[in-house]
Amino acid sequence: MNFLKIKVLPNSGERKAFFRNGVLTIKVCSKALDGKANAEVLDFLEEKTGCRPVISRGVKSRVKTIAFGKDDKEFAQLILR
Repeated sequence: MNFLKIKVLPNSGERKAFFRNGVLTIKVCSKALDGKANAEVLDFLEEKTGCRPVISRGVKSRVKTIAFGKDDKEFAQLILR
């Protein structure tokens, strides 16, 4: 299992991933209510990479640690495509 720190920006009006200050930042349309933004982040990552990550830390925070089964570099490259 590999881990990656991400920052989530909910209620952004778009779905987009980019690196800012060395941290993978993901914008999602959903508001941070009832886990909707978390679900959209996981769906977005699964669409981009083909594997379903899991939030291992930060479920209620904008900064999260996700766990996934692919190589770190490969995972990041798939997200940014």
